[in-house]
Amino acid sequence: MLLGGQAAGVLASVIVARSVGPSGRGMLVTLTVWGQILGWLAAFSLDKALVVLTTGNTAVISPDQGLRAVRPPVLALSSVAILAAFLLGRHFFSNIWLTTAMAVFVVATAQTELVSGWLLATGRRQAFILWRLSQPMLYLAILITLALTLRSANTQGRTVGMGFGAAASVVVPVIFALPFLPRRPAFGWHGIGPLLRFGAAAQVANILQYLNARLDFLALTFLVSAQSLGYYSVGASLGQVALLLASAGFIRGITGEADSIDRVGLSVAALLAGIVIVASPVLVPTIFGTSFEPAVPIARILAIGAVLNYALQGSSGRLLNRRHPWILAASQGVGVVVFAIGIKAFPTLTGVAWSSVGSFIVSLLINQVALHVLDQRRVASP
Repeated sequence: MLLGGQAAGVLASVIVARSVGPSGRGMLVTLTVWGQILGWLAAFSLDKALVVLTTGNTAVISPDQGLRAVRPPVLALSSVAILAAFLLGRHFFSNIWLTTAMAVFVVATAQTELVSGWLLATGRRQAFILWRLSQPMLYLAILITLALTLRSANTQGRTVGMGFGAAASVVVPVIFALPFLPRRPAFGWHGIGPLLRFGAAAQVANILQYLNARLDFLALTFLVSAQSLGYYSVGASLGQVALLLASAGFIRGITGEADSIDRVGLSVAALLAGIVIVASPVLVPTIFGTSFEPAVPIARILAIGAVLNYALQGSSGRLLNRRHPWILAASQGVGVVVFAIGIKAFPTLTGVAWSSVGSFIVSLLINQVALHVLDQRRVASP
């Protein structure tokens, strides 16, 4: 899933860069980044609560009951997220259609998180893999179609089309998943208390973790032009190739399949990062075009950060599996503070990239210390 998704993501970024240029690329990044974070906020980390609290010997509720219970709060939060999307869209975009696409992206993202949590909680691992892989593959197919059919349109028209393509790639898999979800009764409240309590704690950690990983993009949407954001996003898309298997590390951690650092995966991440550092001066102009050469130093810096972020993802999953979301929230919060200090001191594209790397280092160290202490307590307990 991750190999296919990463490959589709790289190809999609190339198509977007060559079709709409740095400014259009920056607008699409703004749409998808804010669409993702608002969607994740609406999901309230209840997908993670489903995975942790409905499995194992200490399950407090069944996966089907849990899904029914979390639907009402997620729908309510989604309505708030839609309002936030339109308010942000008025600030970022001059085109109402891009704002509408972002609102659709928000709602679909929240539902995607719930479906993913239910699939993992019910042990449908293969279905989860195929279903999550369908989104980037569908997005790539839509982009290829749009690039071929909108060649005569202006840049704004192509950008709007690709914005709706991004939203459609999230909406369509959710629609296809509906027949397989528990239907009757559609809603319920049994077990909502523990789910909401865990979700609230995990949500704080999730927000801070997302900020720790994507605060560079969020900050740059306010600090720089769409063109500069386009340069940064291209550098990030190449530099984060080393994160190819990071989601697998997180999933194995939160489901209890991994109980220590994934040294093999970390070695693969380091190898990929080395390739990016050495080859990016050739890869960036060859793949994305010579107009994106300012992205080369960004790619190199974020390749280093991707190795650290790989280890951070795995340790975060293990902390959630051990039901210590507040420790994760604390470590990610400290990382966000480190990042904020960094961009205040070095408000440049490379300064933002290095600030992101620094935040990963600090959060990873805190996670590993906490896991070591928890391991010692487990060994010492009778």
